[in-house]
Amino acid sequence: FFFSLSRSMNIRVVSFVLLFIGLALCDYDPPRQIHLALTGNPTEMVFQWMTSLPTEESIVVVSHSNHSFSGTQKTYLPSAGYIHTVKVTGLTPSAKYEYYLGSSSSGWSSTFKFSTAPPQGDRLTRNYILYGDMGIFQYSYYTVEHVTAMVNSDPIEFIYQHGDYGYGNDRDAMFYELSWDLFFDQMTLAMTQVPYMEIWV
Repeated sequence: FFFSLSRSMNIRVVSFVLLFIGLALCDYDPPRQIHLALTGNPTEMVFQWMTSLPTEESIVVVSHSNHSFSGTQKTYLPSAGYIHTVKVTGLTPSAKYEYYLGSSSSGWSSTFKFSTAPPQGDRLTRNYILYGDMGIFQYSYYTVEHVTAMVNSDPIEFIYQHGDYGYGNDRDAMFYELSWDLFFDQMTLAMTQVPYMEIWV
């Protein structure tokens, strides 16, 4: 099987197998592809992330809260990883928090900052980012750079993307998961700070 692939592809396959085995042996599998989402309730925030293997728990720890929040994990294909989802409640609208997430058995993320949504009925001017048809190659790099810079310098409330994330459906099946992974990996710096939502019209 390996000899039927190119040398560079062989190296990638072997590297992936070694990484998978290493993670299984050491149980170190920290969160990746972290992203936030709004719920419609300004006192809540949903956190999601990926791990390569199932973990004993899915935990989010938020500053100024009296306890940590636990959630669920699921997978539609074990080789693609496990999706962790935690809803944090009891937050104050238009407030800033720090958080970290993960599991005591498999590893924690770094500490990040986020802001909650404004209270319902709020009429102050709000800044948000809206774009679509991003993809993952070529011109998408400029989009990633620009969006990340705006999130780091301006008070952005949230990001709305109008579909067409990684164009995984346009590629061979073996590259479908890779397309999604590349999209979430390259948007990590923005997604860990600002809710990232999708809009379909």
